[in-house]
Amino acid sequence: MATTAFDRAWSLANANRRYSLSVLLIGLLAAIPLLFSLFSIAACVDLLASRGRLVALVDEQEAIATTMKQEPDEVGSNWVVYHNSGLLPLAWRARESFIGPTLANIYRHVGSLRSNFAALFTLLTLSAAGIAAYFFMSFLLNWSISAAAQSTGSQLRIAMHHQLMQIGACDLRGPLEP
Repeated sequence: MATTAFDRAWSLANANRRYSLSVLLIGLLAAIPLLFSLFSIAACVDLLASRGRLVALVDEQEAIATTMKQEPDEVGSNWVVYHNSGLLPLAWRARESFIGPTLANIYRHVGSLRSNFAALFTLLTLSAAGIAAYFFMSFLLNWSISAAAQSTGSQLRIAMHHQLMQIGACDLRGPLEP
């Protein structure tokens, strides 16, 4: 049975399937630290914009105290103010979103997120680590792509060599010159 060009190309594709899967997997994994860094940078921007200051109604003070474990700095007739509270304003505004409970839990358990300077330093450090992880994953992705290209090129060269050996020198047109 004669093999067609499609069969030969399909055999090359099957030989490089492991490279295709590694490229796909590494590409998907590279998105995780990038998204983490973007979230950290957005939290830094929010911290700089709010300056860690939250003004809430007195009715919300009990909810903030139980959810966030934070006591107010100033109490007015119908409002309370939290100063230098780090990510408290972001966690309080996001309390009803899908990330809200997770952010409140992180705020409660990570002490460095409760003051402005420590929260800013922590978020910038996490952003830098996420960006470094993204660049490392990009390096791995480029390495995997180059390995796949090298493997495919080697297989094509070998296949062309075998094809030339099957055709033989008698099929060449014109006289052979030394």
